[in-house]
Amino acid sequence: MKEKRKPVMSVRVNRVDARRGPVEELLAAKGTRPIVSLDGLTADTFGTDEEVEEFVAFTYFERRRDVA
Repeated sequence: MKEKRKPVMSVRVNRVDARRGPVEELLAAKGTRPIVSLDGLTADTFGTDEEVEEFVAFTYFERRRDVA
């Protein structure tokens, strides 16, 4: 008696679709501009250094909570 094979699941891989064109064209179509200064990447998320330290400690704890 032959064994019945289970269907193979299809996995979609994220990749650039060659039909869309080169990266430069995609960026131009979206109006993306190059980064000219790191100052443009900053955000005033935290008001004080203490808030940053609290966030880092919280994140560190949460990432290791389920490890033990």
